[in-house]
Amino acid sequence: MEKKKMKKHSKYFWIKLASGVTLSAIALTTSLSVMLASRSSYNAYYNDLMSQKSEQERLNSLPLEFLGITVALNDGVAYYKDGFGYAPEKNDFNVKANFTEKGKDFSKKLSSKSFEMTVPEDFAKNGGDILFSYTFTPEKKEEDKTDPVPVTKTATFNYVLQEPSENMYKIETMPTFTEAGSAVNVKGNKITLEPLDKTNYKYEEKFTDGYALFTHIKTGVTIKKAITDSFSVYGKDNVKYEYNNVTCHFANEIENLGISFLDDKFMLSPKTADVLEIGSIEGDDASVELGGNISLTGNIATKKFFVESGAKVVINGTINVDYMCAYKDSDLTCNWSGGDCITINGRGLIELDGKVLMKGNGGGTGINLVGMASLQLTRNSEVKIEDCEWGVGTFWVENEKEDTKEGYLLLPPGYKHDAEND
Repeated sequence: MEKKKMKKHSKYFWIKLASGVTLSAIALTTSLSVMLASRSSYNAYYNDLMSQKSEQERLNSLPLEFLGITVALNDGVAYYKDGFGYAPEKNDFNVKANFTEKGKDFSKKLSSKSFEMTVPEDFAKNGGDILFSYTFTPEKKEEDKTDPVPVTKTATFNYVLQEPSENMYKIETMPTFTEAGSAVNVKGNKITLEPLDKTNYKYEEKFTDGYALFTHIKTGVTIKKAITDSFSVYGKDNVKYEYNNVTCHFANEIENLGISFLDDKFMLSPKTADVLEIGSIEGDDASVELGGNISLTGNIATKKFFVESGAKVVINGTINVDYMCAYKDSDLTCNWSGGDCITINGRGLIELDGKVLMKGNGGGTGINLVGMASLQLTRNSEVKIEDCEWGVGTFWVENEKEDTKEGYLLLPPGYKHDAEND
């Protein structure tokens, strides 16, 4: 049997073959290393992702928490020794309530009405710590069996009084919208402060802070007036004008209309002897008093309404208020068409101590006393209701509360009803 001869390979071939095997081994090792490294990176990424998810779930479970309050003095505000400048007011400060929820911190600016401020009695002399407090009540959740407990936090703000300059004045007598005041400087020199206006004072309205600021042009004295009340007046052309307890003193848009704010009431009267002619008066929370000779071609819808003693008022419309008073010696005439001439809202009161004439057109009610409201008359009352379905009444619909079914007529002591002369 013939033996096959093995083919001889060159030395170069064996080196080449050996190199090929080595390269294959290196490639296999490198591939395994890459696979192992990728697997390790993926595991680390996955574990980190799960950790982040777990942390986020923990944060999402954290409830809203009230941390406290922080206080800062607004720019441009300063307090001085010896009574110069003005005393600290809530609007001078930026007070924030600080919270955390779901791992995130945030702050909410507080209005001056929502926090308390206590100034030391000797602050004008010594300065010192001003105490602030705010009470936060969490919202009640469906699963809560009891009402949430209010949480109160406090903060103090320390202030060192500054030295007044020679050119600085302090108020000696406070000016009003009708009367002048006075101011004195460090050297004792006095100067007159004109009545508050927009000519002798720079006027700014800080609606977000709730006050108006008058800066006296000659002395730099600043006077703050809180903005507390507002209402609207329509001209006889039915154009609406809005005023607050400060701007009303400068009202000049409606001819012959003078407005002032006194004893928490807007006082409207003619500037001249001529009859003042206006449209409607509106203000959900406003108290309005009319004086002089006035004619309205619209309605009155306010919280309180007064007719001044000696006033002569004609209203060609309706009145809807919580409280109404026509003082002694007043003269009020109301002409209305349908519905109710005067509506006194629930548990309200109408006092008629003067002369009142209500003239309808065959329907409606003169005075509607809504649930538990009262009509009070005196020995001076002269009330006449003409041409309507009901003079005075209280009305209700089915399913309303029992206490809405009654109205009250209050008569003066000693009054006796004479049925024969009705």
